[in-house]
Amino acid sequence: MKTRAEVIQANDSMPAYLLMPEITGLIDSELNANRRMAFEMMWMLGCRVSELLLLTPRHFVFNGQSSYVNMPTLKRRTPDQTKRRRKRLNDSDTLGNLPLRQIPITDVQFVARLQSYMVTERLPDNRRFFGITRRTINRWVDEAVSNYEAQYGPFQVHLSPHVFRHSYAVNAVLHFTPLKILQGWLGHASQANTEIYTKVLFSDSFEFAKRIAWRPVIQAIDNPL
Repeated sequence: MKTRAEVIQANDSMPAYLLMPEITGLIDSELNANRRMAFEMMWMLGCRVSELLLLTPRHFVFNGQSSYVNMPTLKRRTPDQTKRRRKRLNDSDTLGNLPLRQIPITDVQFVARLQSYMVTERLPDNRRFFGITRRTINRWVDEAVSNYEAQYGPFQVHLSPHVFRHSYAVNAVLHFTPLKILQGWLGHASQANTEIYTKVLFSDSFEFAKRIAWRPVIQAIDNPL
């Protein structure tokens, strides 16, 4: 596989990312429970920072390894596009007007921590997890990275809050998640936006190349003498 530096340098559209051991190491180094939960949610759900700040307990459906989140989807729109509103299911539907996408949550440890966090913080169903701004999230990440690098050395790439989302996508690609599925999880309007993460699969191209014949295959004839 290409190194991360080679992938990023060769592809201007490839965002900075961390591999699973690195991103989990960064999260585990955070001792503040609120900050750790914010980081882990961005990593486990692959959500945008703006989407994270909209989440309430009501967006989550817990059912063991079939748990999922109804993620409010925020997208950039061109001027000629009209604002899309979600149809409410019934009068008790309080998930808002933004389109929702369902993101599976299969890590049972994360599910347990998330449920424990809700109980510990005594979060009502309609209260947002984090009553903060994007600037605060930026500061939390900057401080976490500084503390981690002071103890373990610098990361190879510049990190921002978006690194959790990009790392989620790269991790899914490395586990051979179909692009159409990943596109839905990330909330991309175009699959072209999802395809940039496949740049990390350079090593797989060798396996396909090995199957191509470049010259006639001459089979040796056994000499009966």
